[in-house]
Amino acid sequence: MVVIGCIGRETPVLAATDGLPAFRADKLWDLGIDDMHATLNHVDWSKPVIYLGFGGVLHVGAATMDREGNIRLRGGQQTFEYARLLADLLRPYPSVQIVLSCGWIDTLGETLTSNLLPTDLRKRVVGSTKLFSEGLDGYEEGQRRVMRVLRHAQTTGVRRWLALDVTVSAVPVARWKNFLVTRADVALGSITTQRQLQSWLRENATDTPCDAVRRAA
Repeated sequence: MVVIGCIGRETPVLAATDGLPAFRADKLWDLGIDDMHATLNHVDWSKPVIYLGFGGVLHVGAATMDREGNIRLRGGQQTFEYARLLADLLRPYPSVQIVLSCGWIDTLGETLTSNLLPTDLRKRVVGSTKLFSEGLDGYEEGQRRVMRVLRHAQTTGVRRWLALDVTVSAVPVARWKNFLVTRADVALGSITTQRQLQSWLRENATDTPCDAVRRAA
């Protein structure tokens, strides 16, 4: 059994557990998995973006993957339990794009990680924060996640964005409005979190063509 997570920037590895040796992520190519850095869907940074974490958002608990590629949660909960719920919440807002900001991208790459999502979410994925880790190896995971999101947003120039994650720390005061932090024990199952997300979507993702031009200007 291997833990899915970020194990180093230069050579992604699935961390060894249960006495099994570490499994290098580049071995995934040998299993027929497509390019880890393939181009995803068409992107338009004038449109709203959600930076999406997985653990503590789409499901409760840490994920592991066995050598056959089966992904399970340590606590026995259903994987991606709330992915369909997120898809339903986003359905009235077709302009919303998703950027993957979870630790899975460091181990599995963008394409494989995106392919784990249901179609309604996968078609919204336009990239990830994977390439924004330079110099962050010494940071703890929550701060590293935040820094990667901030770097991505600054580099792309996206103005309407929300980071949906459970693992964040050292968020600049001026940027707390851009972070919706979930509870690890309930993830997106929290009614409060759902309402907060819906409120952000109504304010930032309900565009007429003229609104979109004004916001992007």
